[in-house]
Amino acid sequence: MKRYYWIYTGWFVGLSIGLPIILGAVRYFSGVDLYTSFVSIAPAMFAALVAGMTFAKDRETMPETSESWQFARGSVVIAFVFSILFAVAAFAIFPEMKDELQSLFEPTILGVMAVVLAVLFVVIFLLNRFFFAMGAKNILKVEQRKKAKAG
Repeated sequence: MKRYYWIYTGWFVGLSIGLPIILGAVRYFSGVDLYTSFVSIAPAMFAALVAGMTFAKDRETMPETSESWQFARGSVVIAFVFSILFAVAAFAIFPEMKDELQSLFEPTILGVMAVVLAVLFVVIFLLNRFFFAMGAKNILKVEQRKKAKAG
């Protein structure tokens, strides 16, 4: 599984950084704001899909159910750790954000934010499980069609 965690991490980090930059450029040049809450889960979904595709290419089989759940557990930890690192980096790079978000640091609001983040990471956990298996299934179907056409 280690290889697939590295693949997941690369795609997750790349998309977590690149997607907001691309959407910011689109907004800047066109005035169209495409940034939605989907941007917070899209990197995890796509990264799990690519990891699942790689799994199937390497092993030429679907992951066992237990392997998919194992991948989901490990990958949600990766997503959580890098999300925290990105938040810390954002506050370090843009210290003025802390002043603008000061009202969010009240205990009641922090509690609500903690619940929202917990739900977000449960969703990411489930999406990682689903998209890992879906990526494997899709690539196996493609390979099967290629073999049928060739032979």
